[in-house]
Amino acid sequence: MFNRNCRDYKFGDADVVFTANVRLYKNKPVLVIGNNSVIFLSAGDFVKAHSMDSKSHETIEEGFIVRLNRNSKIYTFRNSFEDFCFEKDDTIESLIDLGRKQDEDKDCIIQPCGHLNFFCLEGSIDRL
Repeated sequence: MFNRNCRDYKFGDADVVFTANVRLYKNKPVLVIGNNSVIFLSAGDFVKAHSMDSKSHETIEEGFIVRLNRNSKIYTFRNSFEDFCFEKDDTIESLIDLGRKQDEDKDCIIQPCGHLNFFCLEGSIDRL
């Protein structure tokens, strides 16, 4: 379940997904959706977050909440990225479906833990 009313970040009714696949490519944030495919992100499209158990409030996993845009262009590179192995590339629709399933999960709370400022997040994002 996404906390949509965080002090620093408001999602509204936007389609969002929790993922650890945000990386930097040439100092620009990207969402990796395949072995060699990415979507470039704007600074306001993602925020550092963590998922917590709804009962114990212990952190389960750290990652990013990414706001999805159905009109985003998918960029495909010639070579595959290291440290990624997808059986099948994600699509915008499959990510939206995953985000809706994550939002319905009552055992997990996904809480933003950062600011919208990309430069605050840059040190916590791995590079491709």
